[in-house]
Amino acid sequence: NATTRGERTRLIGAAFCTPRRFCVISTEAADIIYNSHGVGMFIVRTSLRPSSIQGLGCFAEEPIKKGQIVWQFDPRLDIRIPLSELPNFPLAIQEHFRIYTYIEEINGQEIMIYCADLSKHVNHSDTPNLIDTPDNVQEVAARDIEIGEELTCNYFSFDLHAAEKLSNKSAGASK
Repeated sequence: NATTRGERTRLIGAAFCTPRRFCVISTEAADIIYNSHGVGMFIVRTSLRPSSIQGLGCFAEEPIKKGQIVWQFDPRLDIRIPLSELPNFPLAIQEHFRIYTYIEEINGQEIMIYCADLSKHVNHSDTPNLIDTPDNVQEVAARDIEIGEELTCNYFSFDLHAAEKLSNKSAGASK
């Protein structure tokens, strides 16, 4: 189903998420998102689709073997912003960062990490299929992952604010 760039923009604009992350998305927009594979910092092909866990999720578009690197931090694209800078942004941007960043401590300072790829849509699981390396700069497959399977991680392994995000998730928010 070929569409022009203008049609894609219009259809993707049909996707609407409230501040609590309840998403309403048209079938056409979902099809375009599904068919636009993100490679970015993901080392494997992925897609964004509605998730049975929460909101939208990130799904494998190729088989992934246990131990395979799936994602890695890339300083050219992943942005580090001191959490203390958050109040300096407009309120809409603050809300976006609260939802789409994770918090690490670097040299004694809390830092927001904003990923430019679909990884911001990876949902939490207590039994994730992705695990972080000890230095938190890569995620590897904890087991073999099939095409179409949702990619999940354990927020507690890398996000200092995981408990807060997950309590908000039960109220309608997600990563």
